[in-house]
This record gives sequence, structure tokens and C-alpha cells, in this order.
Amino acid sequence: MTPATVRPDDLADYLRAKEVRQLQVSGVIGASPFRDRLYKAELGVMPLHRPQEFENVIYFEYAATAPVLISPSQRYDILAGLVRQAKACMDGLQIILVRLCGPEFQIQLPAELLGDGVLLVHDPAPLAEELARSRPFGLLTIWQDLRTDGFDRGENRLVLTAYGPRCAAGLPGLVARSRVLSALDGLTYLAWPPRAADQSPEKASLFSRTA
Repeated sequence: MTPATVRPDDLADYLRAKEVRQLQVSGVIGASPFRDRLYKAELGVMPLHRPQEFENVIYFEYAATAPVLISPSQRYDILAGLVRQAKACMDGLQIILVRLCGPEFQIQLPAELLGDGVLLVHDPAPLAEELARSRPFGLLTIWQDLRTDGFDRGENRLVLTAYGPRCAAGLPGLVARSRVLSALDGLTYLAWPPRAADQSPEKASLFSRTA
């Protein structure tokens, strides 16, 4: 089912008029949330010794369009903060899936990313869809491609998707509470109505109305 694009200014009215089974917010970090602080760059040096290793490292290069705005520790801080704030303000939240493609070997993972109900995965969407179909509980996915090093591929994008009506209703509050989310460039909401099989006649007529 195709989701509806909802402007941030219209979201409150939309949620009052329509029931939502899935709500997504996305945007791009256009400036460092930590720009008023001094911090270590934490750039690692690859252990290159033989001539062939220096020749092969060129294959890691690519034409990046997004700048490196944060350090590896700051990426962890952003994700840990989102997990902590989501647990505090999203009613019925039970599982959080966080996209993390690999640990920073010299930096310890924050406790929030290792806590109960938090899973670190390469791609949250397939698991989230399967869980949402099999069990009706509160679920949040945090997808990110935040660049912290020249070798990182990404666009500095954050995408949060709340599954279930109760969690979806709490997502705008998370955005308002989070300094990172509320400052995203191109902030956009997508809303999915219930599947046809899940709708009662009353809900079906509700969705026929214009937001």
C-alpha cells in the first residue's frame, strides 16, 4: 500500500483524522549537532606496509557527495540518544532495530545500544516487516548512513519508522524532543494506513475522508 506524504505542519491534524499503522520520518543532517564542542576526530590509520596494500587501497575511494560532519563516537552518541528518548516517549515500544554495519574497533558501544529490546542489524526493514506481520507489538527502526570517515559511504541520512498505532502516535513527540531530529534538513513524514484486512467498517470510512 502506497504511503501518504504528510507535511510536518499538517501531521497533528492528519493523525487526528486518520489511524496510522506505520509512520516514518526522514531527513539529512546538514550540520554537525556537536559544532559548538571540541572533540577528537578519531580517524583510524590503515595498517599498510607492503606496496600491494597501498595499490589496493585505491579501490576504497569513491566520489562522496556528503561531507563528514561527525566522529565515530558522536555517531554512537546520536544513536544512543535516539534509543533513550524513544523509550521515554513512545508508548508501547518493545523492540528497536538500529542499523549499524560494523563496530568502531577502538570505541566502546554505548550501553543504550546493548540494552534490552535493542537489536543492531545491517538492514532493519526486512526484519521489521516480518515482525510487524507476525506479532502486533510496538516497534521502531532507526536507519542511518551517517559518515564519520572518508571511507564511509552514505548521505548523512536518518530514517525512523514506527510500527503500530501507539508507537506511530509517539513518533512526532520523539522528533520534537530530539535536537538532532528536529534540525534535520528536508524533514519528511510518510504515513501508512492499516491494511484492508485489519480495517473495520468504521475505520474504512474514516480513511475515505480527506486529511
